[in-house]
Amino acid sequence: MTPTSRASVSYERTVRLQKPAASSMVGMTLVMLRAGEDAEPLPRIHALHEAGLAHASGELMIDDTLVSINGEDAENDEVASTLIRHAVGEVVLRVRRHGEYGDSQD
Repeated sequence: MTPTSRASVSYERTVRLQKPAASSMVGMTLVMLRAGEDAEPLPRIHALHEAGLAHASGELMIDDTLVSINGEDAENDEVASTLIRHAVGEVVLRVRRHGEYGDSQD
């Protein structure tokens, strides 16, 4: 039996978090990483803190790339952090995930 090769793909998904107050801890550490020489850099999740809303959602993973927050472009880690920090209520994250063909997507 020969091993089956799986294609590497990236896809976007929407994650919704409920943030009751601006002071509520989302609990993500973001970093700027360049995916490739020609790629536009976007903030990536470097860590998820157990006490935070992001970890509790079960919807986010380390190395997910943030594309937008509540419809606003996540231009860099500082912009993304500010948008998340000041948001109250539903926080809609558009996330790009890299995986293998056949992984679940929304």
